[in-house]
Amino acid sequence: LWALGVVFHSGAWYLVGWCRLRGAYRHFRVDRIQHLESLAETFPAREEFSLTRHLEEDMRKMDTVPVRVWFSHRAQERAKRESHATLVHDHARDDGAEFTLSTYSLDWFAGWLLSFGGEAEALEPAELREKVKVRIVALATRHGLEPAETQLTGA
Repeated sequence: LWALGVVFHSGAWYLVGWCRLRGAYRHFRVDRIQHLESLAETFPAREEFSLTRHLEEDMRKMDTVPVRVWFSHRAQERAKRESHATLVHDHARDDGAEFTLSTYSLDWFAGWLLSFGGEAEALEPAELREKVKVRIVALATRHGLEPAETQLTGA
């Protein structure tokens, strides 16, 4: 990796560099780098590279959807560790907190959110809540519950 710059975005620091393995510019969240080694190797300057221009072009390519979710206190550390986006704390409630973040796919996000079981809840957009509900019904059906049984009561 040839490091080209560091940038602060969505609450986290990122190292921007040229990845020789992928043959492309890549972004690495600094707090997720587990091993870093400085080598004596040098590389030619990339005169054509502008960090500002690169970030502007990269942002234009992104087609993200903002989502709001609730995570219990127990789930928050895992959510922060696994999330590709930074979780922005909205407010605390019900032994947890609501967060805003962005995702590239509501389908993928619904599946990831369900991996937290009852420690997470989709709040917005409505389309995300619906995708979670559809997956819950499919899961309940797979495990032998009739669709009417998926209507949970306070009993």
